[in-house]
Amino acid sequence: MNHPQIIGKYLRRLTPDETKKLQSFPSNYKLDPNNNLALKQLGNSVNVYVVKKVISKLLEIN
Repeated sequence: MNHPQIIGKYLRRLTPDETKKLQSFPSNYKLDPNNNLALKQLGNSVNVYVVKKVISKLLEIN
């Protein structure tokens, strides 16, 4: 489920392309043509750059 995000005084949903950019997917990455399914796919993904950063910080602590 893609909850509306607050942008100024308006509520709107992120588009699959906006979500794809936030998750660091390449712009040519093919998603399901159905927007709801595409957003579900993206919502179940993990941003690899964020995971790398978290792990590198954890390794610095040890």
